[in-house]
Amino acid sequence: MTVFWSLVAALGAVVFLVGVNSGPVSAGSIGGGGRLEFTVVGDAVNVAARLMAAASPGEIIISQTTAEELDKSFRLLTLSPLVVKGKSQPVPVFGVVWQK
Repeated sequence: MTVFWSLVAALGAVVFLVGVNSGPVSAGSIGGGGRLEFTVVGDAVNVAARLMAAASPGEIIISQTTAEELDKSFRLLTLSPLVVKGKSQPVPVFGVVWQK
Protein backbone atom coordinates (compact mmCIF):
# COMPACT_ATOMS: atom_id res chain seq x y z
CA MET A 1 0.00 0.00 0.00
CA THR A 2 1.38 3.43 -0.90
CA VAL A 3 1.72 6.28 1.58
CA PHE A 4 -1.23 8.00 -0.10
CA TRP A 5 -3.58 5.04 0.32
CA SER A 6 -2.34 4.43 3.86
CA LEU A 7 -3.37 8.01 4.74
CA VAL A 8 -6.74 7.60 3.04
CA ALA A 9 -7.37 4.42 5.03
CA ALA A 10 -6.23 5.99 8.31
CA LEU A 11 -8.09 9.29 7.90
CA GLY A 12 -11.12 8.02 6.00
CA ALA A 13 -10.75 10.78 3.41
CA VAL A 14 -8.72 11.78 0.42
CA VAL A 15 -5.77 13.90 1.50
CA PHE A 16 -3.23 15.93 -0.39
CA LEU A 17 0.47 16.31 0.31
CA VAL A 18 2.01 19.03 -1.85
CA GLY A 19 5.68 19.78 -2.48
CA VAL A 20 6.71 22.35 -5.09
CA ASN A 21 10.18 23.12 -6.39
CA SER A 22 11.37 25.13 -9.38
CA GLY A 23 14.27 24.41 -11.69
CA PRO A 24 15.36 22.78 -14.92
CA VAL A 25 14.03 19.33 -15.79
CA SER A 26 14.24 16.89 -18.67
CA ALA A 27 10.81 16.06 -20.07
CA GLY A 28 9.76 13.50 -22.60
CA SER A 29 8.47 10.04 -23.34
CA ILE A 30 10.40 7.39 -21.48
CA GLY A 31 9.92 3.64 -21.59
CA GLY A 32 10.17 0.63 -23.78
CA GLY A 33 8.58 -2.65 -24.66
CA GLY A 34 5.68 -0.91 -26.36
CA ARG A 35 4.92 1.26 -23.35
CA LEU A 36 5.93 4.93 -23.28
CA GLU A 37 5.03 7.36 -20.55
CA PHE A 38 5.52 11.10 -20.54
CA THR A 39 7.53 12.08 -17.48
CA VAL A 40 9.94 14.63 -16.07
CA VAL A 41 13.25 13.85 -14.37
CA GLY A 42 16.01 15.84 -12.73
CA ASP A 43 17.15 17.37 -9.47
CA ALA A 44 14.20 19.79 -9.33
CA VAL A 45 11.77 16.87 -9.59
CA ASN A 46 13.61 14.87 -6.93
CA VAL A 47 13.58 17.79 -4.48
CA ALA A 48 9.85 18.38 -5.10
CA ALA A 49 9.18 14.72 -4.32
CA ARG A 50 11.15 15.02 -1.06
CA LEU A 51 9.19 18.14 -0.09
CA MET A 52 5.92 16.36 -0.80
CA ALA A 53 7.00 13.41 1.35
CA ALA A 54 7.76 15.81 4.22
CA ALA A 55 4.37 17.56 4.01
CA SER A 56 1.55 16.82 6.41
CA PRO A 57 -1.96 16.20 5.05
CA GLY A 58 -3.26 19.45 3.57
CA GLU A 59 0.13 21.17 3.80
CA ILE A 60 1.92 22.87 0.90
CA ILE A 61 5.71 23.00 1.21
CA ILE A 62 7.75 24.97 -1.33
CA SER A 63 11.45 25.45 -1.89
CA GLN A 64 13.28 28.75 -1.58
CA THR A 65 13.69 28.77 -5.37
CA THR A 66 9.92 28.65 -5.80
CA ALA A 67 9.31 31.19 -2.99
CA GLU A 68 11.56 33.67 -4.77
CA GLU A 69 9.38 33.43 -7.89
CA LEU A 70 6.13 34.26 -6.07
CA ASP A 71 4.65 37.71 -5.73
CA LYS A 72 3.86 39.25 -2.36
CA SER A 73 0.21 38.11 -2.39
CA PHE A 74 1.27 34.68 -1.09
CA ARG A 75 1.56 34.26 2.67
CA LEU A 76 4.54 32.08 3.51
CA LEU A 77 5.78 30.60 6.76
CA THR A 78 9.49 29.94 7.13
CA LEU A 79 9.91 26.29 8.10
CA SER A 80 12.95 24.49 9.43
CA PRO A 81 15.30 23.50 6.59
CA LEU A 82 14.87 19.89 5.51
CA VAL A 83 17.63 17.34 5.24
CA VAL A 84 16.85 15.52 2.00
CA LYS A 85 18.46 12.59 0.24
CA GLY A 86 20.80 13.66 -2.53
CA LYS A 87 21.61 17.09 -1.05
CA SER A 88 24.72 17.85 0.99
CA GLN A 89 23.08 20.81 2.77
CA PRO A 90 19.58 21.17 4.29
CA VAL A 91 17.06 22.66 1.86
CA PRO A 92 15.40 25.94 2.93
CA VAL A 93 11.61 25.52 2.77
CA PHE A 94 8.42 27.49 3.32
CA GLY A 95 4.82 26.61 4.05
CA VAL A 96 2.09 28.25 1.98
CA VAL A 97 -0.78 29.60 4.06
CA TRP A 98 -3.83 28.72 1.98
CA GLN A 99 -6.67 28.23 4.45
CA LYS A 100 -8.55 31.14 6.00
